[in-house]
Amino acid sequence: MRHFQPNPSSTPQALPIPPWLRVAALGRIVSQLGGDTRAAAERLAENAASFGIDLRLLFGVLSPNGRQVEEAVLGVIAPGRAAMLFLSEPPRGGDRDATRALAGRVASLHAACQHFSSQTDVRLVQSLHRPEETWASEALQAAGFLPVGTLDYLARTIRSFEPGLPRPPFVAQTLDSGVTLKPLTAFSPAATFRWEHCESTLIAALDASYQDTLDCPELCGLRETRDALAAHRATGHFDPSLWWIAELDGRPEGCMLLSLSPEQGVVELVYVGLSPALRGKRVGSRLLALGLGQAFARSREPGVRVDAMTCAVDQRNTPALRLYERAGFTRVSARCAAVRALRPQALASGN
Repeated sequence: MRHFQPNPSSTPQALPIPPWLRVAALGRIVSQLGGDTRAAAERLAENAASFGIDLRLLFGVLSPNGRQVEEAVLGVIAPGRAAMLFLSEPPRGGDRDATRALAGRVASLHAACQHFSSQTDVRLVQSLHRPEETWASEALQAAGFLPVGTLDYLARTIRSFEPGLPRPPFVAQTLDSGVTLKPLTAFSPAATFRWEHCESTLIAALDASYQDTLDCPELCGLRETRDALAAHRATGHFDPSLWWIAELDGRPEGCMLLSLSPEQGVVELVYVGLSPALRGKRVGSRLLALGLGQAFARSREPGVRVDAMTCAVDQRNTPALRLYERAGFTRVSARCAAVRALRPQALASGN
């Protein structure tokens, strides 16, 4: 890797952050809203490896004398040939030179994207920021990132079984509409679950659900469905009994993917989507009820902590928001998502 050389030019130049300035760079990335940013940066540096963070993926702009980090971007490689980027925040009191700060963030983003494009198999880079962080949206758009929606993060407490929710055993069921809901384990004929028996079915279900989707439709065509599936599988602890396929006339037409994260005490609704053929038939309500029933059941297992179910949904997806509101979910936060495809010519349809 190349390392920073002091650059007296007025145009910010970004390169990999040298090891002796990594803590300083992290200090620019951790929240500037309060607390000891130096101590937070040191903790992050010390524990980076345990979180799967490679500090060689820090890029940024130094001051002309090469002693201070003006702007920085941290890249974290994620499953599904993707990477998440974290931008340096304005210091308390705001940027002294907003124009140079913007140029520095843009240069850092370009440096990170160039590295991922040339040195890794990453196909898609993404970033999340709070709606009020206009400095982030300006930098991302100037660096060629595409805004793909504002996500509402929702949560619903899990306390006890409620009337009307399914109870164990959670097995395949056929609805009045002729739709069949099956756990993923039903697609693996072996006694021991085999992923290769189910992958093509899941890809078909996801592809069907992407048609005319209201959840970040801008993502369609930016990554392969197989990569999206790999990202879903890597969320929390994968358990095939918590993944469901919705079939119509034997065809996969949608799915619901749940993931248990006992460390946080939550079941995450990683993804739920239906094809146009299933929308408006209350299939989503039945799937969500199944998920809540399973979450309640897991909360009663010895040694398993489940306090809530969480999910994220595009603010433009009003049918889904109404569904979650009826099920008792409330909004806890929001994030704006932006992505940049590094090799668009190699990408197939997907979301």
